[in-house]
Amino acid sequence: MPTRADAKRAQIRAAAQDLFLRHGFHATSTDAITAAAAVSKETLYRYYPKKEDLFVDVLRALTIERSFWVEATHRAAEPRTAQELRRQIHATVEGLLATLSQPEYLAMLRLIVAESPRLPELGDLFQQTIPQQGFSYFAALLAAGRRNGLVKEHIDPATVARMVLGSILTFVLPNGLIRTTAPPKKPDPRAIKSLVAHTMELISRVDGSRSQ
Repeated sequence: MPTRADAKRAQIRAAAQDLFLRHGFHATSTDAITAAAAVSKETLYRYYPKKEDLFVDVLRALTIERSFWVEATHRAAEPRTAQELRRQIHATVEGLLATLSQPEYLAMLRLIVAESPRLPELGDLFQQTIPQQGFSYFAALLAAGRRNGLVKEHIDPATVARMVLGSILTFVLPNGLIRTTAPPKKPDPRAIKSLVAHTMELISRVDGSRSQ
């Protein structure tokens, strides 16, 4: 059950997200955030000593604090069969696509791209969320599969994770980051299934890795 502190943090975070998206990170002052959130400067700094801390929390709320990632990080990534590995890869791909396709997340990403030349630290803050967390989770899943004899020994989990994540981005970025007139089109389920099948074909030590 959310605590009073959780509610206050969410109140500040919601106000900051709205201001960041409307005015940008640099142009949003702490005075504007406190006014929009209806809190004092003392309260703001109690939860967020720096504006950068608040920016990271906004990104976390849009990404790794979503239900899929909370459940995934609390779930043991120890597939015991090829079918279980396939299911976990499929769930991870769908979870990443859902996270990256949020209009609010894409708007924050456009903000980061626009302001990074002047504020390069925004790129580092962004890296702490989905790029780092998604990559680490996927690589750990593949490493567990290799440890349990499901993934070929010569396969490098980090390299395959980059390949899969790169493929996912091709579904999202052209229609979500560059085109802003409409939300990104959801990929055809057959395309997701094909991506997972080809990944299994690449990594699996088990014959018949395309089986359901």
